[in-house]
Amino acid sequence: MGSRVQVYEAIRRDHRRDELSIRELAARHGVHRRTVRQALDSPTPPPRKPRTFIIDRLTFAGLIIETGTQSYRLAHARARRGAAS
Repeated sequence: MGSRVQVYEAIRRDHRRDELSIRELAARHGVHRRTVRQALDSPTPPPRKPRTFIIDRLTFAGLIIETGTQSYRLAHARARRGAAS
């Protein structure tokens, strides 16, 4: 598969030439039906969304997991010390 622009062009060309349905175009080009609709509505694909939020979420989740693990270890260590006395 080529770039998104090339895929959009191919979808529009096949739609004009072969008059295929959205489902058939999606199967032929290996994309989702939503992508076919976008290609038929607009000559250029929408810009990609920035992915910085994914990194922030992973970092945030990592801190939560690390904090939770330390709290878990601390609670069990205290419980063992209390049980041993």
